[in-house]
Amino acid sequence: MKIFNIILIALALAVLGIVAQSVYVQINKTSPRSSRLECHKKSVVYEKIVVQEKIQTLQNAIKAGNFSVNMTIQKSHYMKTKLFEHLDKKRVEQVFLDKLAKLKADVSAIEKAAIELTIYENDKLDPGKKTEEAKKYAGYLIYEFKINGSLIYKIQIDFMDNDGKDIDEKLSCAITSLMSL
Repeated sequence: MKIFNIILIALALAVLGIVAQSVYVQINKTSPRSSRLECHKKSVVYEKIVVQEKIQTLQNAIKAGNFSVNMTIQKSHYMKTKLFEHLDKKRVEQVFLDKLAKLKADVSAIEKAAIELTIYENDKLDPGKKTEEAKKYAGYLIYEFKINGSLIYKIQIDFMDNDGKDIDEKLSCAITSLMSL
């Protein structure tokens, strides 16, 4: 009988421990949205550090000007594009390069950074977008920062202006986000 009571108490403690851990995880759940910088509070921003150890290498490559930029666009599929009637891809790319050039410093960088920037137009007629919240923004920018083909840091920033007039501000926010890590 004594062994039975010990087993019963051990099981009760195990169950209690599992429940306590579950409650702890729910209470301390963090949102994937980032709000660590002032510019993050002005729009929806998701960021992910994939390889923390390479952030400094990535920052140095950008400061040294040892990087390449590949920019693509993704037009809406279900609705007629509005954004890309007003937005000049080459101008946006040049603005981005100019902002990066302002970071130029006398540092050495052995490894070259690759920056992939995609401008997505929010397709408000996409049948997968069921909520009004998903239809509020005009589009989003996804930046992937890589070293030797490996993803180091990724950030997504929504923009609200249908003509893309707030994209320059979002370009600055992405650069500030990376350099503040």
